[in-house]
Amino acid sequence: MIQAFYNSFAGLKAQQQNLDVISNNIANINTPGYRMKRAEFAAIMDGYRGVGVRLNALTQDTLPMGVNPLSFSLEEGFFVVENEAGMRFYTKDGNFTLQNVGGQNYLATQNGEYVLDVYGNRIEMPQNIDNLTLNGGVLYPNGDGNGIRLAVVNFESPGDLAEYGNGLYQETANSGDGYFVNEPKISLSYEDLIKAKNSENFAREIVNLMITQRAFSLNSRALQIADEIAQMANHLRG
Repeated sequence: MIQAFYNSFAGLKAQQQNLDVISNNIANINTPGYRMKRAEFAAIMDGYRGVGVRLNALTQDTLPMGVNPLSFSLEEGFFVVENEAGMRFYTKDGNFTLQNVGGQNYLATQNGEYVLDVYGNRIEMPQNIDNLTLNGGVLYPNGDGNGIRLAVVNFESPGDLAEYGNGLYQETANSGDGYFVNEPKISLSYEDLIKAKNSENFAREIVNLMITQRAFSLNSRALQIADEIAQMANHLRG
């Protein structure tokens, strides 16, 4: 009888975790850069006997082969970057990468310039960027928490910027001083690919939600029955 409690409770917990994952997928269906997650479960073994299930891993939809997860598109203005010496440049090329310096990852250009935030700071990045999202010009390296606003500037006469090479520019007297774009239109270059995939999977997530809700109800009912039988057994003993 005690085993029935354990089995039902383990199943109830597993289905609740699965519900949380599926609900999060549905809630973030339109979040730029969000890739759907999957809960994977494993049996809880007692010797050769299964006594329930547990959450084993969370997996995530992968990007198509060859897609850079740090590739950003910018409609208007320029990203602000600087080299190791602190020289400022401007670029429209958002095909960024991670650059490791002293064990810390930074968002950088393919040529090694550091990408800056609106405060002029180099942007520190985590080792794992699988959960990265971008929303309204704000970068969320971990998918949530505190966002980082990327520095985007424009000029009165951007055509008069001086070419420095490798897609980098510097301001000139004719270009005028750079000014911040308050609400820059930045997107992930592969955003449409993810949106299309999420839309295809939306119906599946709704079905999974209903199946998991049903499984949760069954486990809840099994736990209730086990409790009723235990109470009946105790009453008979008395």
